[in-house]
Amino acid sequence: MHNSGNIGAFRITAETAVAAGTRRLEAVTGMVAQQQSRDERRLLAELSAALKVPAAKVSERVQALSDELKQLRKELDKALAPDLEVELGKLQAALASHDGTNTVVLQRPGLQMQHAQELLQRALQHHAPLAAVLLSRMADEVLVVAVVSPALTSSSRPRS
Repeated sequence: MHNSGNIGAFRITAETAVAAGTRRLEAVTGMVAQQQSRDERRLLAELSAALKVPAAKVSERVQALSDELKQLRKELDKALAPDLEVELGKLQAALASHDGTNTVVLQRPGLQMQHAQELLQRALQHHAPLAAVLLSRMADEVLVVAVVSPALTSSSRPRS
């Protein structure tokens, strides 16, 4: 190449830092650059048609759909969340008391980690001193969550 005027159309494909204040640009030129431009315009037109908005509004529409999806997921999680008061009642019904210490092992299929932890924390508040284990099967794994009152852990000593 004798001078940069011979390059013609070009498109920057990557930019990286080489040193402080120095950037490295990678680009394509000529027919490859033109083909990339056509491909991107075609893709933008397809997105615009699929989203039923002008090309200039595609980014805005995608953001709105992303926000809507996030909100719907929150609502679905809330709708599918177990009623922890009902679950606490089941746990309470299964409690056994030995020398002033409450114990329970409870199976609750489909309970997610955050709900299992919250349930056991509520149980700890209402039924201390407590040692509890909760088992929950989800798909092909088993969740095991346990809680022990601090008063019980401080008084326990390893056996020899």
